[in-house]
Amino acid sequence: NLRFQKNHFLSYAHDITYKYNSRGFRDQEWPESMEEFKNAIWCIGDSFTVGVGSTVDHIWPNRLAAHSGRRVINVSMDGASNKWIARTTEKIVNDINPKNIILI
Repeated sequence: NLRFQKNHFLSYAHDITYKYNSRGFRDQEWPESMEEFKNAIWCIGDSFTVGVGSTVDHIWPNRLAAHSGRRVINVSMDGASNKWIARTTEKIVNDINPKNIILI
């Protein structure tokens, strides 16, 4: 229902800002060590994972980090295609081979 969606966004009680790390992702700066990279939970996705229309504290990768107590790395892009997500995932697996990856 478009009316509900419009009312939801108009009544959202939080200021939304978009800040990106030095790699261009809506995430904090990435770890320095390869061990931290491998042990992090990698979240790869589109605008839903970026958190368009949400505060950074409300986006699902940051909620996952808060609930799990683990370092989560957010690799996402507005309008990302399935091909971009697949290529990005393949590069991360080949370069880092992390223990945990979530694709949305």
